[in-house]
Amino acid sequence: MTDASKDIVSVRSLTKSYGATVVLKGVDFSVARGEIHALLGGNGAGKSTLIRVITGTAAKDGGELVFRDMAGNILTEADGRRKVAVVHQELALLPHLTVAENIALPHFRKGSRVYDGRTAASQAYAALSMIDRDFAGTALNRLVGDLSLHEGQMVEIARALSSGAELILLDEPTANLTAAETERLFGVLRKLTRENGLSVVFVSHRMKEIRQIAHVCSIIRDGRTVVGNVPTAELSDLAIIEHMGQAQATAVAHSARPAPVASLSDEPLTIAETGFSVTLQPGTILGVAGAPAGPKP
Repeated sequence: MTDASKDIVSVRSLTKSYGATVVLKGVDFSVARGEIHALLGGNGAGKSTLIRVITGTAAKDGGELVFRDMAGNILTEADGRRKVAVVHQELALLPHLTVAENIALPHFRKGSRVYDGRTAASQAYAALSMIDRDFAGTALNRLVGDLSLHEGQMVEIARALSSGAELILLDEPTANLTAAETERLFGVLRKLTRENGLSVVFVSHRMKEIRQIAHVCSIIRDGRTVVGNVPTAELSDLAIIEHMGQAQATAVAHSARPAPVASLSDEPLTIAETGFSVTLQPGTILGVAGAPAGPKP
């Protein structure tokens, strides 16, 4: 039994329909402070709708949605949502503005303040320093349009932190990242959860990454919670696939058998052509390279 007072957000028996289509059919989901929580489910399971309800871009039809502050006190939904930010696969940054200007934008959402470049730079530096002090020292005046995707994610996370976010929802954040960029992102998330108490919801279909980064996971299937707040290490890949209802993948996994291995000869193989000859010992991998032939005269 978890202590609900430690949850930054929790939903109980959440329902949501669009016309005659029932998308959420009683979802239970909660995120504790300082944890990285993998939200899993097949396409159409209801993950995106759950995120929209939590952030307020969609209204729930029924159920309970509760936000809490650091002391465990219940907040109004409006106050709770101010502490939530979403980083989508397609970043919501303005490429013609600088890093500092993008990070400062949430502070001017009501249009009641005059932009102050010095204040904006100070706010941006403070937020970016929580992520990467070296990047913070060199990036403030760069145009966002000149950044790599990974650097753009750092700016978007910094903007969320600067605006007071305590829960960040990451929707397929590694889809367009290299392996090195993905590991740097994971390093940032680990640092923020460990040192700043940030909570993260991580949506991904990549099993290896889920195991690398997530402390716990919840699985939604057909609009219902089938696994809630289970340590990721306690579930096998096959169990996760089965809970997601991927029947075809499950059948393949159960029926898979090792392919028969052909008997290999211990004799070397010689390839000989006019002007070319090579002998390969068993187990050898031969690479062949060369410049493309030029145009015929």
